[in-house]
Amino acid sequence: MDSFVQDVRFALRSLWKSRLTSALAVLCLALGIGANTAIFSVVRAVLLESLPFRDPEHLVMVWETYVRPEGTRATGSVAPANYFEWQKQTRIFTDLAGYMPISRDLGDISEPERLRGLRATTNLFDVLGARPLLGRTLLASDQPPAGAPVVVISERLWRRRFAADASLVGSNITLQGSKVTVVGIMPATFDFPVAAVPNDFWVPFDWRSVGDPTNRGNHSLSVVGRLAAGVDSARAMADLAVVARRLALEFPDAQRTRGIQVMGLGGWVVQQVRPALLVLLGAVGVVLVIVCANVANLLLTRAAGRRREVAIRTALGAARGRLVRQLLTESAVLAAAGGVLGILVAQATLVGLRGMAATIVPHAESIYMHSGVLLFAIVVSLATGLVVGIVPALRASQVDLREDLTEAAGRTSASGRRRRALNALIVTEVALSLVLLIAAGLVIRSFVALLDTDPGFAPQRLLTFRVAAPPIQPGADSERFSRFYYPVLQGARAIPGVQAAAFTSILPISGGATDRYFNIDNRPQEKDLSRMPDAEIRHVSADYFRTMRIPLVAGREFDDHDVLGSEHVVIINDELARRYFPEGSPLGRTLTTGEDEGGRIVGVVRSVRQMSLDQGPRAEFYIPVSQARYSTQEMTFVIRATGRPEDLTRSMRAIVRGVAPQPIYQLATMEDVIAQSLTTRRLVLVLLLAFAGLALLLSAAGVYGVMSYGVSQRTREIGIRMALGARAADVLGMILSGALGVIVVGIGVGLAVAALATRALGSILYGVGALDPATFVTVPAIIALVGLVAGAVPAVRAARVDPMESMRAE
Repeated sequence: MDSFVQDVRFALRSLWKSRLTSALAVLCLALGIGANTAIFSVVRAVLLESLPFRDPEHLVMVWETYVRPEGTRATGSVAPANYFEWQKQTRIFTDLAGYMPISRDLGDISEPERLRGLRATTNLFDVLGARPLLGRTLLASDQPPAGAPVVVISERLWRRRFAADASLVGSNITLQGSKVTVVGIMPATFDFPVAAVPNDFWVPFDWRSVGDPTNRGNHSLSVVGRLAAGVDSARAMADLAVVARRLALEFPDAQRTRGIQVMGLGGWVVQQVRPALLVLLGAVGVVLVIVCANVANLLLTRAAGRRREVAIRTALGAARGRLVRQLLTESAVLAAAGGVLGILVAQATLVGLRGMAATIVPHAESIYMHSGVLLFAIVVSLATGLVVGIVPALRASQVDLREDLTEAAGRTSASGRRRRALNALIVTEVALSLVLLIAAGLVIRSFVALLDTDPGFAPQRLLTFRVAAPPIQPGADSERFSRFYYPVLQGARAIPGVQAAAFTSILPISGGATDRYFNIDNRPQEKDLSRMPDAEIRHVSADYFRTMRIPLVAGREFDDHDVLGSEHVVIINDELARRYFPEGSPLGRTLTTGEDEGGRIVGVVRSVRQMSLDQGPRAEFYIPVSQARYSTQEMTFVIRATGRPEDLTRSMRAIVRGVAPQPIYQLATMEDVIAQSLTTRRLVLVLLLAFAGLALLLSAAGVYGVMSYGVSQRTREIGIRMALGARAADVLGMILSGALGVIVVGIGVGLAVAALATRALGSILYGVGALDPATFVTVPAIIALVGLVAGAVPAVRAARVDPMESMRAE
């Protein structure tokens, strides 16, 4: 122990003598360790943290698969009839639960609020193995229509709107105008489905809400199950495939092309963010390797200046192992200082990351400096200290007493072995920096391509918000429009500064989708649903296309004459026209759904990217809300302003309150909606750029350091060359050519690695290939330029060497 304390004291004195080098090493280590600790904290919270359910590894999501019209297979919701069939498979599952997302207005309070929630089968909490904080969960006796209206709410809602009042359990609250009894409050750790935006309530599933539950063409359920003992996802899917084949034989019209997909619940929760997080984890790992190479360069350079000191200690009897231990202690002290500072860097970084990730990453509240994260930082610091110190320590402890004890030892030309070691580290830094910069370049080009993508409408100066009509009596759907939506729309159009206004069932870019099978020209109904055409359906008000500035390709738009008593009409997009009417104009043809919606096609409009900018347009058709058989409870208003759309917010709130005290939500400009849809990509872009910039800076510093060291070691050689007639330009060229040679080798290695590594970016790229020529040409040129600039400073200093001064110093 005394020996260790002595080593630490000596290390501190030695490092203090070369304060600048030590400070640079600590700073590099802090940045590398801090970046890795911050990203690991996110990965731990999102990818490694267990879900807050009993035995979460046994929970799976079960989907139906189907063949899209273009021939691709996709996953989708489950038909209730198939859900009941799967429940019988007790060899595979201990139980299955079904659910549907819903939203409801919370009333009878000072400020109404729109809540997100689930309509779930009463066994959901038992399947998940979740227990309430207070009260109970749903029971079979709660099942409508026999059961009394009950609700289970989240701890967040309980604290936010009810001041954590324990007496709320057993009391009534108002949801969508109806009284329901709060029977339980779930703990803060519970959320299902696990998502970036949590749910607030869970109510019993009412099978009447899906129409005929035996209809296998009605796909509306999401299903979660608990696997039986000894069954994994692969076996479950294999056994269910047998069930799917049997159903296809029994119900060929509905099930012929249907399949089943089983996915672990944990994998399903993070499937959207996993690729991005793994890319970032790889990027910070590369940065740490570059940091290690850079610090090792600094320590090798420092060790070269201590050859005489090491030789004297050896001559006095110090064993090589003792010297290596002392030098590794110095590296460990540097790594410890870098680790402490790195933890502070990580803590500051996490503050920003939590804010950026809150709306896109599940478990964002778990992103903090957890004890496991601190342990990770400590392990990384220790490992880094060993990695950066071992090579310099071994090199420095190789002593040639005769050479190293001479006065000229510090001024002779650097040994070939030492120069090769330094150059190898620079090649590593340049190669890895190139890989990171190419990755960042590809993501930049991908992001620019997305921003340049035409969504099919004009998002500028558009204000959007969603609102639900007040509850109405069953069978009086049309009253939603006459008593609420139309008065709000008329009020909006009367506001000064409003150019146009309309509403729609689903806003573009919002990710919402509603499929419908349809029939063309009243042809005989296909019994085999897989052969029926299908498309997205949208209910919109008159003036919607003008408000959104969706171009009309042919025919006309909806107008005020398209009402219930008039001829039913439909407008389709050009993608649907191209796919299902290749023989000629669709105008005048009829398109109807199995739910008695649709009519004569009176217009064709340009296709819009409904899901997201990176997903191409889908076939879709529009029905005027004034002719819709079933009215949508919620609608999204789109208001086109002549000036700043944000300025209309207060007026719109006042108009809605004047019609009915309904809360408006998801209020944003259309440009903000598009920006929000790109949040994950923007986060990856910002972090990759930061890591790539740091890598480039470290590489430039490494090149500068090695070239400066080389010049200092070759001062005598340069003086002799100049005394023998070499010009300053010759010396400058000699130094720069050496730097360029190392950089070119690094670029070559980096290009080979990047060609393989960038394939991992495929899932997050858009409009650009993983081997994009422009990126693979531009980035190496930037690296070469930065490297030459870094090497030019010591090269110019070498060109100014005075031969007489260098010889006199010798």
